[in-house]
Amino acid sequence: MSPLSSATAMNSVGGTLPSSASFQRASASNPATSAGRPAKCTGRIAFVRVVITGSTVAGVMFMVTGSTSANTGVAPTCTITFAVAQGLTVMYVTEDTTRCDPETVKKLYTTAINCGARAIVICDTCGHATPMGALHLVRYVIKEVVVPSGMMIRVDWHGHCDRGMALANSLAALMAGAHCVHACGMGIGERVGNTPMDQLLVNLQLMGWIDHDLTALTEYCRKTSEGTGVPIPVNYPVV
Repeated sequence: MSPLSSATAMNSVGGTLPSSASFQRASASNPATSAGRPAKCTGRIAFVRVVITGSTVAGVMFMVTGSTSANTGVAPTCTITFAVAQGLTVMYVTEDTTRCDPETVKKLYTTAINCGARAIVICDTCGHATPMGALHLVRYVIKEVVVPSGMMIRVDWHGHCDRGMALANSLAALMAGAHCVHACGMGIGERVGNTPMDQLLVNLQLMGWIDHDLTALTEYCRKTSEGTGVPIPVNYPVV
């Protein structure tokens, strides 16, 4: 999905990011992974994401999480540099990003990128953000972290729907320059859920940002409902 263009300097990354299989593969000898590492090592491995296109594995992304709530200001440097040294593409995920102070967010992402992370995920873990807040936060991260890094960094948005604004926030994040937003069938997820994939696709189609055949979405929602045991509301937008 290509990010939207914008006249603002804060959204100057532009262009289409390559698939995860073609991300720059950093190594232990890469200056970005060997210089300026903080001595403190924190963080934990979340999981390894395997990207599959058709029947072919297109790439592997090693995901590392860090909590912004603790305000440590230190990215999990040892975990990132270890994964990079193994030839893995690293995505650094900060939980509860939207309730963290900007300087800590900047320090965490900058440190992670300096250690070799090539993708970052801005998380609205508690569904705290508003659309304008999401837009400004993504623009801030691009302007203050991604552009100064000089690297091709993928920026993701991960939203929750505690205030009923997950879909609007995801669209705002794309408008601000995010390369990818996370979503799930019918928005079924933790607590009140996440961004609904089906409604997201319909809105992207109607806004002219994608051009795909979405006729199978009704069946997609039906299968999602059957598989999860969550009934489809009688007034659900897509079906």
